[in-house]
Amino acid sequence: MRWPGRKHDISHGHIVDRGRVWCPACGRDVDIDRCYTCGAFEDLNREGDLEILHCQPVSRWAEVEGFPISR
Repeated sequence: MRWPGRKHDISHGHIVDRGRVWCPACGRDVDIDRCYTCGAFEDLNREGDLEILHCQPVSRWAEVEGFPISR
């Protein structure tokens, strides 16, 4: 999910595109609904005409069975 002429990461977040977003924990695009139950999820907000998902930095993740939880 790349936006031509725009930065992929806006304000250290990830652009939501048609209900999908890049997941740093999975290393691929996932459905946005999965993010709400992820321990790394911080916030979802708007920047102009874009929805931006913010995750905790990887250094603050703890993993249980390969899935991030917050510390």
